[in-house]
Amino acid sequence: MDEILIRPLHGAGRGQAEPLLFRSQQAALRQNGLVLAAFCGDTVCGAAGALPADGALRLVSLFVDEPYRRQGVAAALLREVEAQVRAMGLPQVTAAYSCAPDQATGLHRLFLRQGYLLPEAGETLYRLPLAGLQGGYFASLPAPSAETMAHILPVRSLPAQAAAAYAQLCQTEALSFLSMQNAPGKVLPSLCLAYVHGQQLCAVLTVCDAVSCLHISGAYVAQAAWGKALIALLQTALRTAQQKYPQYDTVTVTAANTAGGRLITRLLAGTSPMLQTAYQTSKLVQLVDEPVPPGYDGVLARFNTLTQELAARGVASRLVMTEGALPYLELDVAEGGQPATLYYQALGGGDYEGFRLSAMVEFPTGDMDEAQQEALCARMDETGSAGTFVPEVQPDCIRLCNVLLEPPAFDYPKVIDEFILPFLAQAARCAALVDG
Repeated sequence: MDEILIRPLHGAGRGQAEPLLFRSQQAALRQNGLVLAAFCGDTVCGAAGALPADGALRLVSLFVDEPYRRQGVAAALLREVEAQVRAMGLPQVTAAYSCAPDQATGLHRLFLRQGYLLPEAGETLYRLPLAGLQGGYFASLPAPSAETMAHILPVRSLPAQAAAAYAQLCQTEALSFLSMQNAPGKVLPSLCLAYVHGQQLCAVLTVCDAVSCLHISGAYVAQAAWGKALIALLQTALRTAQQKYPQYDTVTVTAANTAGGRLITRLLAGTSPMLQTAYQTSKLVQLVDEPVPPGYDGVLARFNTLTQELAARGVASRLVMTEGALPYLELDVAEGGQPATLYYQALGGGDYEGFRLSAMVEFPTGDMDEAQQEALCARMDETGSAGTFVPEVQPDCIRLCNVLLEPPAFDYPKVIDEFILPFLAQAARCAALVDG
């Protein structure tokens, strides 16, 4: 293969890469985006597109033509995106991508190898032919009763109290996808419905035309007890769509959270939807004045490596940065429990005489009295790696902690295998004692 060259494209020249950019992002990238093309000779074999977002550059499109895959083209595009971010004086590059389940591992590995944080899963998009609904569990449900239908109203015709509740929901960042203004296509008002009981808003559905398919972009239920209300909204919207919009032969629906995903999965049982899950990740590419403390550049390199190597061992980590505080990695210990935190501190200023790695996790003790706390602390000290980690009684919790002083040379296998993983194992054992 010829040498791969990465070039920024400007103005009309962006048209060379447009066929390889995600269709939904092409208009925004033409206006104010960064477009990079990978050339193999005179052939454009890959492209990347990024947009400014919240003081960073957000990668929104990355594609390599099939004959050129697995040859380093995507990695080269990512490196050039980072170079452009540094040239712009921005501290961070973020990335958003979506993929089918069988593609996820390869894409995650691509970003992790380039030093990005472990990707976090977001929305899942389900796509299937409208006719395919007839063979699934959803089609077997009884039609909504007349009493149920009396509670279903168009979102644009809600009574005052329910309308105010809907507006408040849409202003909540986590539920902004319910807003018709945020729909990723042309809103279909007759399919945007709400279930109102008295003046209470129980469930909401937002539907639009997204790239010539019927797209349910927002589905919300106030509490589990109103699940049947949301199902009635779905039944009503899809029946109306088949009558009023016969041009649609495909339906897509977004699950914005785990509970929504479980409901959709159950309703689509017996069908074969295509799945696309959205992921987000990020990478710091240079120092900024705030919130990163002095000496963080050496720490950043270690955090990037630890994130990748921990992911390879099945341990998820998240970088947390708060203005005026030391950044840290957050790691899961037990489902639903308190996460462990890893803090790095550079020793010796810019000369990096060494690094101090602190691991800590806190277990709330609730209504325990002092004697009960001391007894639990003693059991923690005796369990598993006794004497290796230090449990301490605090006013409202027991804190498990340990410290490792590292030399300037970074022996990350030793750090992970002899410090982090044993600490997480001990933390999990202590969590089990607290739950017991």
